[in-house]
Amino acid sequence: MRPSALSMMLAIGISGCTAPPLPEDHFYRLELGAPAAIQGQLRIDGALTVQRIRMGGMYGKRPLLYSTAHAPTELRQYHYHYWVDNPARLIQEQLSMYLRGANIARGVAMPVAGATADYQVDGTVHRFEQQLDASGARVIVEIELVLSKKADTAALFAKTYRMDVKTRDATALAAAQGLGQVLTQCFAQFVMDLRNTDFH
Repeated sequence: MRPSALSMMLAIGISGCTAPPLPEDHFYRLELGAPAAIQGQLRIDGALTVQRIRMGGMYGKRPLLYSTAHAPTELRQYHYHYWVDNPARLIQEQLSMYLRGANIARGVAMPVAGATADYQVDGTVHRFEQQLDASGARVIVEIELVLSKKADTAALFAKTYRMDVKTRDATALAAAQGLGQVLTQCFAQFVMDLRNTDFH
């Protein structure tokens, strides 16, 4: 039995209305380069904790962010591209591991209930994004880092680091990798500044 014209038209219509597959979600780790270990005497003779990093508004959410050179004040979210965890938590973990690897203090850790420490590092992120322009893309990081005594919260050192680097392309993957690279540079400069600061 031959199919009728009506049944053929219905089949074509149904197949034409089939929705395309949804885009796949992508998740990114925040990976930093290893620090150069400090040789000789510890710069901070005591235990140090890295407090939770402050990231306000959109910066504290998991989607990767970008702006454009012609509208740098407008911040946009990538769809389907996320950090594996809250970025404030990721930066806190990476800063703790970086300072521990640099042998900057007698002990470096994130806050743990019941644990005591002599010093603490607080951080506030002001920019953490990719910026697109006609020639490609770059990533921008601006982070304020403060070292203080735990007992009286007296600030011993405070500085805002702002750095950017051009990425190999304008993809979200390149943005995630570039942000890790720039944070490595910021943390390396922070360690160098601590080494050159007289806390006494």
